[in-house]
Amino acid sequence: MDAWEGSFSWQGYALEGRPDLLNYLYRGDVTWEQVWDLYQQRAARPEAVLRVTGLFHAAMSSCYDAEGCHLDAEGETGRQLRAWAAFAADHPGLLTEERILDGLSGLGDRGLITDHYYTAAHAVYAEAILDRFAESWDSKESNGRAAGEPADFPAGEERQLAIYYPSLARYPALQEDPAWEPSMRAFLAGHYRSWNRVYAATYSGSDDVELDLGGEG
Repeated sequence: MDAWEGSFSWQGYALEGRPDLLNYLYRGDVTWEQVWDLYQQRAARPEAVLRVTGLFHAAMSSCYDAEGCHLDAEGETGRQLRAWAAFAADHPGLLTEERILDGLSGLGDRGLITDHYYTAAHAVYAEAILDRFAESWDSKESNGRAAGEPADFPAGEERQLAIYYPSLARYPALQEDPAWEPSMRAFLAGHYRSWNRVYAATYSGSDDVELDLGGEG
């Protein structure tokens, strides 16, 4: 029998998606990384995972704002966001992109996350799913799919959310392939459109800038 079975501990609260989990996190009895690890080892309902993810984003938004809305690649908030994004990218059955966006939209409507944090979450998530895309990318297969993919990011006033677009040097094994950048751009543009729609509906417009998370990393 697992330690949490029969009496609730942090594992039980995490698997049930209960906010009591925060008590363990604030005391330092458990880390967010351990929560994501638990979800990989134990069956949990997507609704429970989404509720806990909402707690995570509310906590991280507070930290991010306190740090001046700067995502330090080596800082704790950046590390925590990347750990969440990697988990989400690797387990789309638990955290579909649609559910993530619905959750972030609800948090934004209630003032629990800011537009600056939403922008950072989008960039880190886009980075994680692009890494997975690069790992499985095949030039010949990409050429066959290209016709059905969005050609580019939206232009003008429609584009309100800052864009994540990495340096080609992030993927040294692919940067010499002429098919890679168009495929990468189409992939990012397709995901960007959904995030941009939620941003436009939840927040006022922001400056049209491209967000760079350190170029290669």
